[in-house]
Amino acid sequence: MGGFRMKRSLSVLFLSVMFAVTSLVSFAQSAPKASQPKDIAKGIVVTIDTAKKDIVIKNSKTQKERTIVVNDEQLKTLKVGASVKITLQAGKDVAESIKVVSAPAAPAAPVVPAAPAAPAAPAAPASSK
Repeated sequence: MGGFRMKRSLSVLFLSVMFAVTSLVSFAQSAPKASQPKDIAKGIVVTIDTAKKDIVIKNSKTQKERTIVVNDEQLKTLKVGASVKITLQAGKDVAESIKVVSAPAAPAAPVVPAAPAAPAAPAAPASSK
């Protein structure tokens, strides 16, 4: 009878260990991955669509354009031509935060040609005396 108890104790121990290992593996798979790097988009704002709440930025190096969804508060900080660095939500083209790196260049003051000078009045003929 001692052999039966020994086998039974080993079986219970084995099942307990298997249960613990399975629980740890399951927990590790469901734990959030805190070290997942954020996607960063950098570029110049090309268009702003306030109705759709999205912007298009163009990467200066690759010349590729990317459409990014933004919220109302973020829209208020953006202008076409601004250089931006955008942190995106993981796996999505949705802005989490936006940093304006440089404001758009101010347009040069328009050159307005000077009004043509009025023609000079003809000189009075010299009187001969």
